[in-house]
Amino acid sequence: MKRLIALLMIAVCLLAVPVVAEKVGKDCACRETTCICFLQLQDEGAAMRGVIALLKEKGYLTDGRIKVTYTAKVEEAIKAFQAAKGLESTGLLDDETLTQLIWDMSSAELDAEKPLLSDDIVWVPTGGGEKYHGRINCSGMEKPRKMTRRNADALQIEPCRRCNQHVDE
Repeated sequence: MKRLIALLMIAVCLLAVPVVAEKVGKDCACRETTCICFLQLQDEGAAMRGVIALLKEKGYLTDGRIKVTYTAKVEEAIKAFQAAKGLESTGLLDDETLTQLIWDMSSAELDAEKPLLSDDIVWVPTGGGEKYHGRINCSGMEKPRKMTRRNADALQIEPCRRCNQHVDE
């Protein structure tokens, strides 16, 4: 009887693994427990406003009617940008792609000029909200995505005064 119960428990666990894996990454294209990519389809907000402006400025988006939402058109523009820069054309706006878009250099080149500190990762809401946060759970952010503080600052996203210790008073 104990063996049968043990086998049933193993079977239940094995059947549950795909469901758990799907739930963990269902809102994120990277499928990681904590999102490692940056912006993705349907994200919106201050970060998207800056990214869309840069894609237009660099000639990758020509439609003037693009909203501040990560749409299929934005994804295609990002893929074209990634291809032009020799990056993998995923359509995901990860840190390397964002750094290339903002600074016109790789993350490694930028790190040599402006080294990152260990606490230079911030969280940007992509379902509402306009400020970046030092904590993922600050202010009830919707769909937070992580990025470097220097990229958030370059996109002119303001820091949250509640959770961000690096704000000049």
